[in-house]
Amino acid sequence: MFGTIKLRIEEALTCNVCDRTFSCPKQLSAHKQKKRHFGCSACDSLFPSLMALEHHKEEFEHWSDDDDICTDDSDEDDDTVISEECERLL
Repeated sequence: MFGTIKLRIEEALTCNVCDRTFSCPKQLSAHKQKKRHFGCSACDSLFPSLMALEHHKEEFEHWSDDDDICTDDSDEDDDTVISEECERLL
């Protein structure tokens, strides 16, 4: 039981872009604000800005149907995934 709780806490305190884990929510929040990394959904490369990501996608033609995920009308179960993708781009 405690192993499951610990796993959930670790998942909650893990950056959804670089998978780095943190010991408290404040550290994770500071990391997200500082790094602002953006991930390519086609090749999992990371970029420091949205402009760099868009340049990469244009250069390597990594555009996909998932790029409009923030405006997608999906089932309620997919809201968490959509929220995480939108958060990644904030």
